[in-house]
Amino acid sequence: MKTHIINIVAAIVLFIGGAGVSLGHADVVASPPLAPRMLNGTIDGIDSLERLLTIHSEKTDLWMFVAVGDGDMLKGLKKGDRVVVTLDEQGVATKINKTAAIKGTSDAAS
Repeated sequence: MKTHIINIVAAIVLFIGGAGVSLGHADVVASPPLAPRMLNGTIDGIDSLERLLTIHSEKTDLWMFVAVGDGDMLKGLKKGDRVVVTLDEQGVATKINKTAAIKGTSDAAS
């Protein structure tokens, strides 16, 4: 039992020590930029005060809450609009584009 505890403590010390070395060189090593993530679907709800969109993705049949960095991006949007949203590394919307409705869906007639 003592050996098991000593091994765990040693692993933790090595992990923390290794992380410290990596963080110490963070200013030297540049990480590659992440590609922007895209999300497309239909707006199911808009909360202007909290700057949140609820978007239904027909592809995955999921509803997602998306935070919006700038509340002005919500202007002109309404429930039922089909959109493509560009997300940053934290998952916050940086760009929202309206798209045309897909033929055969319920919002194609509107």
